[in-house]
Amino acid sequence: MRESATRLEIVDASTFFGSWPKQSLDMSVDALLRLMDKEGIARALTVSAKGIWYDYEEGNQDTLAVCEANERFIPVGTIDPRKWYGKGDPVARLRDQGFRICRLFNAIQAWPIEYAPFDDLLSLLSEHRMPFVLDVAPNATLTQISERVWGCDVPVILVGISYGNLAEAISVCRKNLDLHIETQKLNSPDGFEILVSELGADRLIFGSRSPFDYAQSPLLMLKSTKLSDADKAKIAGRNILRILEGQ
Repeated sequence: MRESATRLEIVDASTFFGSWPKQSLDMSVDALLRLMDKEGIARALTVSAKGIWYDYEEGNQDTLAVCEANERFIPVGTIDPRKWYGKGDPVARLRDQGFRICRLFNAIQAWPIEYAPFDDLLSLLSEHRMPFVLDVAPNATLTQISERVWGCDVPVILVGISYGNLAEAISVCRKNLDLHIETQKLNSPDGFEILVSELGADRLIFGSRSPFDYAQSPLLMLKSTKLSDADKAKIAGRNILRILEGQ
């Protein structure tokens, strides 16, 4: 019997909690859990806003505390290369703390992809086999990112893929097999179908950006595709779990 698309085990690869500057949005953990329950999301990768905007080490501690208190959350570590001055090994520290993935916020923090501290971090991420996430941005195009992370030999998840850069995404992902695509900006079923046709379902990761965006729309797009139930299940959660397990 084929697995029903309505019974997908959904693991959201992109959620946030904490306090966001100039935002009145409820970003509490309880609010995030309510959103997950509403959309049938089983588990979620999450990161503290404090680690993005203020102090990444304190933010990582907050993330760990939230995830230890509720097993539905999977901790995402972060490092701000603008605030790491080259001493110690922050990626080893993430590993020791129990993080299995690192999210870099190059777009929000406005540092370019051609940036010496980022190069230093890349070496450590590769050395410790730590998957990581990057934003596509005006100073970090898909082509630039692909060239910069070439040879890291760990999964790199790209955020910011939409119809406007779909052709570029396909081109770089064909050349660089480390690259994966988070689907939060794919706003129609055929976007999923094109990417799976060209790259395979193993390269796509579901993420909603909750609580800033609702998970309902991207989930509906995924469920409405003509993809097989097996491919939908990979995108909905199995791919990110496989990456976290180091496979």
